[in-house]
Amino acid sequence: MDKIKVELLDYTSLNKIVQIACLVTRGANKFSTPEELIKNINDNPWSQKKINDTLKLPHSKIARFTDFTYLITGSSRRFLAQLTTHHTGISIMSGSLQYSDHSKQHLEDMFCVPYEILATDNSELFTRSQSEIMDFYDKNIEYGYNRDTAGYTAPQSLRNIILVKVNLEELRYIGNQRLCKRNTDETSYVFGLMIEQAIAAAGLPDKMFMPSCYNGKCKEGKYSCGEPIICDTITDYLNDRFNIIRK
Repeated sequence: MDKIKVELLDYTSLNKIVQIACLVTRGANKFSTPEELIKNINDNPWSQKKINDTLKLPHSKIARFTDFTYLITGSSRRFLAQLTTHHTGISIMSGSLQYSDHSKQHLEDMFCVPYEILATDNSELFTRSQSEIMDFYDKNIEYGYNRDTAGYTAPQSLRNIILVKVNLEELRYIGNQRLCKRNTDETSYVFGLMIEQAIAAAGLPDKMFMPSCYNGKCKEGKYSCGEPIICDTITDYLNDRFNIIRK
């Protein structure tokens, strides 16, 4: 997990889109052309506070028009499996086992080491065991099988590269769900990095993305971890939960 990188490539201007969406809902009698509506926005731009206050309202459709596009490197195939459970308001393009040849790579470049193993300093043992699994992948390639067939033998820890586009409504839902401590560490970490960058770029409030335990009761009931989040920012949350790789 220490080699995972997330880069926010592009995002929709919240100030413009949110204001447009609001004016559309209540301006049918005011604007007869797109130019008139755009001029109104340019002449009367909303403050960041007004944008954020608007996003707090129970009109989630507004957030569907705001997209964030990320490039993620170094995450595992296991993370990809969990990422693909989110299928509303999100588009995903992943590295292909059919087209990518993973044979004969260096150990440190191949596997995403789980956080708990990093914390107990057993990374070398883990990568060695995963390498032994990949030996059979190499054998399949040597036997003449194609990369797609050989890919069936690849472990979940195999590192990957992913392109993700997600709208704000889904990103907020992801934060509420995936930053919960009951999630896989890697899943919480990668989504946390995505949200951290969205907040920095668009000026969004941290509490928008926090799990229910941040300011209320855990929705997991008897399955609760019993450790409510007490950090006030996503950055503090990441620094606290993943302090070994956030130094």
